[in-house]
Amino acid sequence: KKEEKATLIKEVKATIRKEEKATLKKEEKAAAQPGTDTITRDVKLILLGNSNSGKTNLVNYLQTGNYLGERNSTHGLDVIRWHPDPKRFPLLKDVYVSIWDFGGQEYYHEAYRLFLSANAVYIVMWEKDTDKNFRKLTKVANDKEEELEHFEKRYWLDTVRHYGKKKKTAPLTLVQNKTDIPAEDKLRISQEMFTEYSLMETYHISLREGCNTSNKQQVRILQNFEQDIETILLRAADEATTKASWQIIRSEILRLQENDFIGENAFKKNKGHIKEDTWIDLADFNEVCKTLTTGALTDLELFTLPRWLDKCGVVVYFEKNDRLNDKVFINPKKLSEKIYTILNDEVRSKKGEFNKKDIGGDENFKTTFIEAVLALELVFPHPETQDRFIAPQYLPAKHAIEDLFRIASANAWQDSFWIKVPLFYYKKLLNQLILKYVGDSTVEARYFWKHGIVFVKNNLRVMIKGLYPNENESEGVLLVGVEQGDAKKS
Repeated sequence: KKEEKATLIKEVKATIRKEEKATLKKEEKAAAQPGTDTITRDVKLILLGNSNSGKTNLVNYLQTGNYLGERNSTHGLDVIRWHPDPKRFPLLKDVYVSIWDFGGQEYYHEAYRLFLSANAVYIVMWEKDTDKNFRKLTKVANDKEEELEHFEKRYWLDTVRHYGKKKKTAPLTLVQNKTDIPAEDKLRISQEMFTEYSLMETYHISLREGCNTSNKQQVRILQNFEQDIETILLRAADEATTKASWQIIRSEILRLQENDFIGENAFKKNKGHIKEDTWIDLADFNEVCKTLTTGALTDLELFTLPRWLDKCGVVVYFEKNDRLNDKVFINPKKLSEKIYTILNDEVRSKKGEFNKKDIGGDENFKTTFIEAVLALELVFPHPETQDRFIAPQYLPAKHAIEDLFRIASANAWQDSFWIKVPLFYYKKLLNQLILKYVGDSTVEARYFWKHGIVFVKNNLRVMIKGLYPNENESEGVLLVGVEQGDAKKS
């Protein structure tokens, strides 16, 4: 039995190592770069942070110069096409900014890596009251509260630096909001954190007080922040270059997105081109691109275009998925909305397990939806039932077997080990371990929930459990315990 226990522990560790290596290998290979005969004046700005940290208020301030003051948490993501006011932002008079405002709710996080592109400027917003790992009843609208999970700022920084395609070269700014009384609210950022995440700059602002003309100090701080953001966006616009023909294609797609797919557009001329207002077949996409350019597009350009547009964050293209790479998801926002409407409305009510028939729409939509959420690793095939799926983030948070297991094995001999991982990656790794043993045909009995699994294999009792970090910690712990009856051994 000692050999069997050693083998099982070795198997679990191998799964962890395999998942870590797989993640590293997912770094995209550099696509063929287009020519540089025209300067592109288009920038993608991504805002991340906990709910109510002030992301949507920042968007409103950039657009209008005013403080919105309303509580209205973003669900999923909101994409805003912003042409800066040349009077406030003279350096950006010929620059358009696509602002991606991501909701802070925990159940959206798994899809974020889909949109964290290389050619982007990142702002992580935080405020001191929710800068920790905990659940809190949070105002999501002026008249509505919801219990939400909040995260310490390192979680968001790790997310950007891990999933952002350019790693530590993408401009990343850390902004503390709600420093209404700087002497009391402002919290210092350590030099260690500044260096670890290659932060471009850190700021401490109050959107509310900065728009209060009687508070001259806060007004000056916010104006300085505004000027620095202008410079950062300008630098990003200057660095992005592309051929004129490619810029025309990208502009046509962005115009379509900006108008919510209403009105005339080259990609909508042929009825039926855009399916579910979300994707277009690759063959149709290529034909439209040809009509938008005066010169012929080469086969290499047609091959590279969807990959380049995906890298820029304009479309979503699953290059390496043979079941999806015949489609270009021309409306990323709609893709996200459809995914989370179905997951939140249907899958959550079924406690994380669902069938294909639970999804509305025709067979083509159902198949495409399933393939997309599988590619994003939001759901996984149920190992025991065909056409049934598991969405780990919607599994029950607790299971009665967890306490029974602990009681039954109180005096048993135990081998165990634990591993610490960054919180942003902890959930994914835990999901992989759960799903591995849910689908293991040699397992005799299994019970699983959102944070762990217990099972029997080779007459050994095993529990894999995720230990969520304390409020001010940034790493989660995966605990693996292996027990054999009541026979104590040394």
